[in-house]
Amino acid sequence: MQISKVMAQEVVFLNQEDTITEAVEKFANKSISGAPVLNSDGLLVGMLSEKDIINAMEMKFKRLEMVYPSLSMVSVSFIEKFD
Repeated sequence: MQISKVMAQEVVFLNQEDTITEAVEKFANKSISGAPVLNSDGLLVGMLSEKDIINAMEMKFKRLEMVYPSLSMVSVSFIEKFD
């Protein structure tokens, strides 16, 4: 099957200066999971996907928490927590 048979015909673009909130709203309103990003000259500078946003949020809100009592008697154990 060719890509032209399944691709979206109406392309939704994001502006490089858009906020993440604006991008998420566009994704939700258009039922899409990603879009090309254009600069102020209309040139393609990248792509943004839901996964990119989730990964950025994980990096911002991830923290390590000590497990007590430790799972090992000779070392301190940590687990990842997401806020």
